[in-house]
Amino acid sequence: MRHLTTREAAALLGVSSNSVRAYADAGFLRCSRTARGDRRFLEADVLAYLASRQAQEKPFAEVRAELWTKTILSVLRAAERDLGGSSSQSARFAAARELIVNSSGVRPAS
Repeated sequence: MRHLTTREAAALLGVSSNSVRAYADAGFLRCSRTARGDRRFLEADVLAYLASRQAQEKPFAEVRAELWTKTILSVLRAAERDLGGSSSQSARFAAARELIVNSSGVRPAS
């Protein structure tokens, strides 16, 4: 059972020492106190907290792909609105929209 200082826990989590203190104060991260009052964190608790945080976050590439898809759908809607046009053009816009949505899994805004 290895105990970490606030600074070591912060380095492991990739955050500041102040953030680690705030996590502990809020009850997100368990700690004990030394006789001097310094916080000590079990390495296993810090790693478990890190794993739970990472499980909740979307990978950056997924967020970026979702943003680009929504942007493309927005541009497509604007072009369709601006061009108006025949039923064949509307069918092409609908087909393009369907292709984007089906390939990305992102649902267009209503």
